[in-house]
Amino acid sequence: MNAGHSPTHRVMNRVISIDLRLTDTIAMKRALLILAATMGAIRLGMAAPDETTLPPAEMPPEAAASASPTADPMVMPPPAQPVEFVAALERWRVVGMGRAFVAPDENAPQRYIVPVGTVFDVVAKSKDGKWAWAETADGHPDYFLISDIAFVEAAKPAPVAVSLPDMIAGPAQAVSTGLLTVSGQTVDLLGIHGETGPYRDQLQNLINAQGGVLTCHRSGQQYTCRFPNGIDVGRAVLFNGAAELGAGASDDYRQQAAAAQLARRGIWR
Repeated sequence: MNAGHSPTHRVMNRVISIDLRLTDTIAMKRALLILAATMGAIRLGMAAPDETTLPPAEMPPEAAASASPTADPMVMPPPAQPVEFVAALERWRVVGMGRAFVAPDENAPQRYIVPVGTVFDVVAKSKDGKWAWAETADGHPDYFLISDIAFVEAAKPAPVAVSLPDMIAGPAQAVSTGLLTVSGQTVDLLGIHGETGPYRDQLQNLINAQGGVLTCHRSGQQYTCRFPNGIDVGRAVLFNGAAELGAGASDDYRQQAAAAQLARRGIWR
């Protein structure tokens, strides 16, 4: 039988190759111990002594630590959701701190502080009802907290290219103290920055008390209107503190507005 057919035969051949002339008892015992160890290893499925491999070396603590599972890498949080706006052509007045922010964020830098009482146009409002977006002369938007401002009126429509009648007369309705409809025609009062709410209602009551009709004469894209008794409507609303001065205000209008402020009438209380 070929000795290479089994591990047992290979080991036996190697042991037999020991010089049989050995008479030294210790050497013989050593050979027998090697044979016994080899036979036992074969039965256990282990390698023979001369084929034994070294066990894996122990990993140093720092290597073991580096091989152990690690925490997931840190990631950046998702960016803040942008503030969504919807168009809103309105006029608002500063009633609080009047802070103009460079972005719709209370932690954003402030461009300046707008004095209380200042009226300005808002072009959009945030969907969450927190911010008003105002365009400025330099083209950069300003953002105001709605809690710092109060609604005044819808913005006046932009001038249209169509020709307007020089004179309009007839039944009148107050949209604000600065914007009327007369015989179905929109009439923008010259020199008046109007108010809504109770001041609009007061003007409508005055119009009704004077017969419910007005006569208006055009000046550019705006009008000056009078009651049947000849009293100027714009003069009356300024005298009662029911409006502020607008573009093109006459000297007489300025005197009436100053008198209302001094007497603390209407919006100047």
